[in-house]
Amino acid sequence: MFGRKRARALVVIAAAAIAVAVAATGAFGAGTAGHSTRSTSKAVASPHFQSSPTQGQFGHLKSTIHARSGAPCPAGDTAEVKLVQGTTTYASAQVTADSKGGWSVFMTIPSNLLPGKYAVTANCFPPTPGPIILSYKPNNFRVVAPICPAQGTTTTVRCRVPATTSTT
Repeated sequence: MFGRKRARALVVIAAAAIAVAVAATGAFGAGTAGHSTRSTSKAVASPHFQSSPTQGQFGHLKSTIHARSGAPCPAGDTAEVKLVQGTTTYASAQVTADSKGGWSVFMTIPSNLLPGKYAVTANCFPPTPGPIILSYKPNNFRVVAPICPAQGTTTTVRCRVPATTSTT
């Protein structure tokens, strides 16, 4: 009986060691969101960053998205922010992290983005070619369809019918 328990314990320990080794290599894509030419040097939990606005109406988009660090990058590293949908990048901006690792950047976005869901991604990497040091959890950005104009008018994108209110 004692031999079976010992064998099971060894199997559990071996499986845990393999899982830790695989996670540390980033073999399943850990930490590489939004950056296709760099690899992650270590697997870490994705910290947050802030970006605003989080949505805009088609045809009336603000010209920029403001992104700023929540968790710091290593001082002097480059922070790169992108507006993406799937594998397509619509905008990007880079800035150097300050002495405390903080960063803030305004990214110019196209005024003609079609209605839909987009992601704002952020990564930190050294100023010289090297792996991504930090990948932030992506933020959502949504372009809302315009409200349908008066009957008989056409639009270039699918529009939303305005909510009706009734008075009784």
